[in-house]
Amino acid sequence: MKMNITSVIKNLGIPIFVVLLVFGTVVMSGCVDTGNSNPSTAPQNKILGDSLLACSNEMTDILRTSCYSELAVSKGDPSICKNLEDYVLGMNNCYSEVAQDKNDETICMMIDGEHPQTICLIRIGKQKNDPSVCDNLETETWKKQCVAAVSG
Repeated sequence: MKMNITSVIKNLGIPIFVVLLVFGTVVMSGCVDTGNSNPSTAPQNKILGDSLLACSNEMTDILRTSCYSELAVSKGDPSICKNLEDYVLGMNNCYSEVAQDKNDETICMMIDGEHPQTICLIRIGKQKNDPSVCDNLETETWKKQCVAAVSG
């Protein structure tokens, strides 16, 4: 018995308008205006926009943090971490991961709080084998701990 799509849909009991609605939505989802008139960057902006939307839809702070962190690292863009402003611990973690990936201590200074900044700078200092990255810290106590950890 040869079956076409219409008979399959009827056998499943799915109303045809539901199938058309789903099909139309899928087709139209590819027709999103990125607001960018430069055709060479429009696809990149759409991918980034879709990725940001996917991350924002994550249900738990841990999953959102993981999603935004992976996206920020893959794009090399710490500004993506700002999407976690409502969850400071996650935002700090995101900045730290981007800083380590880029080996850039200036990104550590975007972290909220001198203790988490110090931890980030210790990691960068160890990667670079350079205790001078600790000079970015304002408090002498944190600076000394950072230098000792990097030098040790």
